[in-house]
Amino acid sequence: IADHLDEPVQVDEVLRMALLHDVSEAMLTDLPSPVKRFLGKDLVHQAEGRAADTILQDAPAPWQESVTAYEAKQTLEARIVKAADRIQMLSMALQYASQQRGDTERFWENEATFQDFGIPLVREIFDQMRAMHAQGRWFPADFD
Repeated sequence: IADHLDEPVQVDEVLRMALLHDVSEAMLTDLPSPVKRFLGKDLVHQAEGRAADTILQDAPAPWQESVTAYEAKQTLEARIVKAADRIQMLSMALQYASQQRGDTERFWENEATFQDFGIPLVREIFDQMRAMHAQGRWFPADFD
């Protein structure tokens, strides 16, 4: 995504965020959405913040700054990483559906899943993925 935008992107920051955006999962695991809803956003956010702080306590300052910037989603770099994370999740849902592995419909029914974070290219990717889902297709060899 970063390589296909017309505006300047700090690719090193995108890569750092991408590597660290789920750092809290090393301690908490990837909590399923129903668990997060049960616990509430505030409690989940506090726990994820404490876990990230614990893991990154001796890391260079830019690492913690990248995690904080990702959470705020105010920079273009953070929005790219958040969008890429959603694209990856939907890619897995497409693959699982093609293999008839579980109920993946909830991913396609939640409109918030398709937030493009103000990046038109992301909107195009989501539109293409929705069409593939509607057609029951997995990625063709020429997907771009």
